[in-house]
Amino acid sequence: MNGMELKRIYCWGLFVLLTLFACNRQDFVLVSGRIENGDSIVAIWVKDSVYTFPLDENHFFSGKIDLKKAVYASLMPNSVDLFLCPGEDIEIYTNRANMQGALVCKGALGGINTYLKEQEMMTFVNKDDYLLGEEEFVGKMENCIEERIQLLRAKNFNKAFTRLEEQRIRFSVGEKAVFYPLYHRQFTSDTAYRAGKALQDFLASFPVSAEELFVTKTYRKFLLGYVYSQNGFQSNDRRNYPDGLVDYVLEHFQNKEIRDFLLSEMIYRYVWENNGLKGAEYMLGVFRKECSDPEKREAINEMQRRWERLEPGKEAPAFVLKDRDGKERTLEAYRGRYVYLMVWASWCMPCKKELPYLAELEKKYRGRNISFLAVSIDSGKEGGNWKEVMEQKKYAGLQVLWDENTRFRSDYIVISIPRFILLGPDGRILDANAPRPSGKMIDTCLAGYVGRKGGTN
Repeated sequence: MNGMELKRIYCWGLFVLLTLFACNRQDFVLVSGRIENGDSIVAIWVKDSVYTFPLDENHFFSGKIDLKKAVYASLMPNSVDLFLCPGEDIEIYTNRANMQGALVCKGALGGINTYLKEQEMMTFVNKDDYLLGEEEFVGKMENCIEERIQLLRAKNFNKAFTRLEEQRIRFSVGEKAVFYPLYHRQFTSDTAYRAGKALQDFLASFPVSAEELFVTKTYRKFLLGYVYSQNGFQSNDRRNYPDGLVDYVLEHFQNKEIRDFLLSEMIYRYVWENNGLKGAEYMLGVFRKECSDPEKREAINEMQRRWERLEPGKEAPAFVLKDRDGKERTLEAYRGRYVYLMVWASWCMPCKKELPYLAELEKKYRGRNISFLAVSIDSGKEGGNWKEVMEQKKYAGLQVLWDENTRFRSDYIVISIPRFILLGPDGRILDANAPRPSGKMIDTCLAGYVGRKGGTN
């Protein structure tokens, strides 16, 4: 066998190997890159699987994701939308402190994913749009969809991406539209406004069960807003609002993944926004019956266990707080007295609006068996601006500061402020989400426990 024949055999073998490799690559996408300031792994959510890749000592990673067809994916935990295509590769470079803003994509899929980042960072609806009348607003949203789709088509991306991206564009605009009633009332002070036919017809035009887009942040945000808005359109006296949300999901969504997502998110939002489990019994019962995702079930169960520790009659978590002079104030020191806690921060304007009402409340109940503590959660060295604010003005209540090394915020599940908590003389919880000082119910609440002027309870 001469050298020419050997060369032919070598070239043929190389051709076969390259062909086989090319065929095999149609079943996966190569991913690599660098994630700064992150954990020891990077996670990418694709359809019903989450792929994890370890980061080396220099924060680089590489690997492959099994894939049969082009799909959207999500870079976790910040839900950054990605697009992956089998037979292609993508390099991802970003910083965990600013996943979306710092994102740089390279490789064969770099152009498409750079486009996605630009779309995510784009502002195409602003405050002035919510000042428009309903029909004018809907017309502008329809024009926005058309313009963005035309720009997409002009880029000549592959057909698979263009088809899916046209749907995603619609949902990104729809996600802004579902908030029109809320923001229109807020910005125009037209508290009587309710969504009319133009907006309802516009939102009804969306194919809400779009399983191919479920992994995208855009679609999931639209989905939640859409269900809340539709339940608002259809609410009636036969069921309260949170229960109506659950019923709407059961009636209109058959896909298990979408249903599990909606039910779990709605329960989370209801419980956290209302600072407790009161009124969530029906939602929790439906969730346990319908949800098939073990991770979501455990997450909701853990949330319920945490809030059950703050139910009326449970022992209040102990705390040690420091007043403006550095003196420690403990819950045990108030044994025998009712305690009304106001959790606030010097940077929180809604909190500051409550402080004058707290002063009136303290004055009204002076001499009664109750103490008022205003707990600041200002953070940073020596409480941030708290001490400076305390020097500028004398506020009502005993002003105390939480210590970041304590479990006060965790024990009392302080997610949003201002927050108000009422404790009994025996050191037990009376109401972990008590009425605020400016509300109509606070006097009835306190009088029922502490007693009205002229007597004690």
